[in-house]
Amino acid sequence: MLVSLISAGSETTASTLKFCLVFLAHHSDVQAKVQKEIDEVTQSLHPPTMEDRPQLPYTNAVIHEMQRVLDLAPTAIFHAVTKDIHFHGYNIPKGTTIIPFLTSVLNDPSQWETPEQFDPGHFLDEEGQFRNRMAFMPFSAGEKSTTLCSQFQAW
Repeated sequence: MLVSLISAGSETTASTLKFCLVFLAHHSDVQAKVQKEIDEVTQSLHPPTMEDRPQLPYTNAVIHEMQRVLDLAPTAIFHAVTKDIHFHGYNIPKGTTIIPFLTSVLNDPSQWETPEQFDPGHFLDEEGQFRNRMAFMPFSAGEKSTTLCSQFQAW
C-alpha cells in the first residue's frame, strides 16, 4: 500500500512538472515574467525558497493556474457523505458514496472569469497579489469544499 501511495505521488508530481516545463517552453512571455520576478526577489543569489513565496505572487499564480488548466486528477477519490444533504433538488443520504468531478469545478464559468483560457490573473487580486480561490481543487474535495459545492450552478 505504501509503495502504491509513493508511486502515485511520484507520478502526479512528474506529470505536473513535465506539463509545466512544456507549457513554459511554449509560452515564453509567461516564462520571462516568472524569471524576472524570481530574479528580482532572489537577486540571483539563491534558488527561490518557500520563504520567498509571499514575494512571488505572479509565480505562485502561474503555478496554480497551470495546475487548474492541467486538471491532472479529473475525479477525486471516493468520498462518503457524513450527513444527509439536500443538493440541487436531490436528497443524498448520509453514507452515500460520491465521486467528486473536479473538472467541473476547475472549469466552472461561475467560479472563473475565463475558464477556457490560461490566465494567472485568476489567482491575482487587483493589486497583483496572490489570492486563494475556493474553486481551486486540483487533487481532491472535502469538508472545506462543501460550502462551495452548494453554490455551483452548473452541477
